[in-house]
Amino acid sequence: MKGALLVLGFIIYNIWLFWLEDWRILGGLLLLDLCILLLLQRHHWQKQVRFLAQNCGFVTFVILCNWLFSGLPQALLLGVRLGLAIEATYLVSQLLTSQEFAHGIANLCAPLRLFKVDTEAIVLSITVALTFVPLLTHEAKQLQSNLKLKGCGLRTLWQQPQVYIVGVMEQLFDSTEAAEQALRLKGYD
Repeated sequence: MKGALLVLGFIIYNIWLFWLEDWRILGGLLLLDLCILLLLQRHHWQKQVRFLAQNCGFVTFVILCNWLFSGLPQALLLGVRLGLAIEATYLVSQLLTSQEFAHGIANLCAPLRLFKVDTEAIVLSITVALTFVPLLTHEAKQLQSNLKLKGCGLRTLWQQPQVYIVGVMEQLFDSTEAAEQALRLKGYD
């Protein structure tokens, strides 16, 4: 039930966040996020700073694109909203495991059972998807380091991106095949 409440709160928070126009309320939400981070027992500041730094480039890109088309105040407003949504995603990832998150979504989808929707299949799909996101990131970093060892620099990857894409896809398909075999052994067909 904890997972369902947190997932529902996360969805409502993110929907509400993009309807806000008031900077004071957005600032209050930022303070609320920081207070929740301080209260987390298993929180590591270095991990959060690394997470925010990885997403800072994306937020900056969105701000620049919106500045060109909508003006600076609207671009900054969207950037703050997006930053808060990313911070909320980090909070949920610290509070729930991927399994708890998937079961939270299954509990929210429980009324769909009246229409004969298999919520267990939804849980399995979400769990597999959430498991593959970190795996894909790890595989891409591993492939990048392997290519550097072979002498493929950034220029080579820029001129021949298929080298990188084919390698990532090949490793991803191998991981997917292994996951499929593991699920079949557990009785999922």
